[in-house]
Amino acid sequence: MTMVSAPERAETAEYYHRYIDQVPAGDIRDVLEHQLGDASSMLEAISEEQSLHRYAPGKWSIREVVAHINDTERLFTFRAFWFARALGEPLPSFDQDIAASHAGADDRPWRSHLDEFRAVRAATIARERSVPYFGICYGFQWATVEYARNVCGIADADSTECAPDTANKVIYKLRDLLGVDDLGGTMRLGSYACELTPGSLAQRVYGATLIHERHRHRYEFNCLYERTLTDAGLEIVGRSHDGKFVEIVELPSHPWYVAVQFHPEFKSKPLKPHPLFAGFVEASHRHKLAKQQPAAASVVG
Repeated sequence: MTMVSAPERAETAEYYHRYIDQVPAGDIRDVLEHQLGDASSMLEAISEEQSLHRYAPGKWSIREVVAHINDTERLFTFRAFWFARALGEPLPSFDQDIAASHAGADDRPWRSHLDEFRAVRAATIARERSVPYFGICYGFQWATVEYARNVCGIADADSTECAPDTANKVIYKLRDLLGVDDLGGTMRLGSYACELTPGSLAQRVYGATLIHERHRHRYEFNCLYERTLTDAGLEIVGRSHDGKFVEIVELPSHPWYVAVQFHPEFKSKPLKPHPLFAGFVEASHRHKLAKQQPAAASVVG
């Protein structure tokens, strides 16, 4: 895999030098991965009350700063994709203060900002570095939101669990879905049938085209965005038996990228693991061995 490093000073306008100088040497993807752990540890130490702190009147709160970090990662990941594909058309700029003022960051719990930061960064790293990714429920939702933001270019794609007023509700609450009022309540509970696409990774892992999995959640994928995401390469390979709900998505261009809306851990045992857990562990082991091969080869040589 080609290394992605920070640009040279000569490649950019002088205004950006102060930012480039802050980027550590090496592959940017390594930096993002290490930063995920370091930043999470630092932010975890901040309480809900402290997260509303502003160092001066009119300045951003800590919640707004982290929300801005999350927004910026979405935008710049999409820009990187745009440049890498040499699409040519100029991309619009945005006013960060206007964006922050409309984000409603202080109205959301501090914990939701931390969860969003970790989920989006983990999904980005897994997709960019071909690291096996297995998203369950919330991990399914952020896999689709991350893809909508960073590949499809829908910068404000979100889940109404985190941003109730977002204009692009890729994930939203069950009672908000169209045509399913007969379900009652706001949570999908219990075992549901799911039809798998023949030849998909999920179908090969299960060894079947019809499965039954247990659910416990209030939020679902918004099928109005299905065409946008599938045209960009994400595949929907599992649906509820009635076709109303998306249950599994995959990324065919990735070695092992699977996200599910249900809870496979409810049917997994220590001595009889669920097929998806077994498949994920196997893929992770293969990935680890593959990373070790270049080093081993250099020692032998």
